[in-house]
Amino acid sequence: MLRHVLVCLKPGPENQACQSAAVELGQKTGAVLNGVFVRALPPPAPRLAYPVTGVLAGDAVATAVLSDLDERVVEHQEEQDRRRDEVFGAFLRKAHEGKVPATTLVRDGEVQEEILRAAQAMDLVMLGRGYHPDESLLGS
Repeated sequence: MLRHVLVCLKPGPENQACQSAAVELGQKTGAVLNGVFVRALPPPAPRLAYPVTGVLAGDAVATAVLSDLDERVVEHQEEQDRRRDEVFGAFLRKAHEGKVPATTLVRDGEVQEEILRAAQAMDLVMLGRGYHPDESLLGS
């Protein structure tokens, strides 16, 4: 018997098909849908010509480099949060319309690793895949 289904959420049409299939499964089995969104780590910083740690405090170049890195990290986090809000809203609406109980959770880190960690407490994992909205993959 299915009680808990992990639905991996991401923006895009291929994920919409996965969400629809999850809602249909929830209606048939009474399972709770647990939508997970993984906030991916920011891309690695560009290699610097010199180590920032070896620069004197207050150095204008070091300050500019660190400021630029901070800005990139903030922009990345804001983009990830926008994507999270988008997919959570669509997922929860779909579940509500189908009268299926649903929760959401956010994980931070490497996408594959965090999905595997979240899957440990689930009976089934559903992932969207491919390039066509009618493609979805079910797995355990």
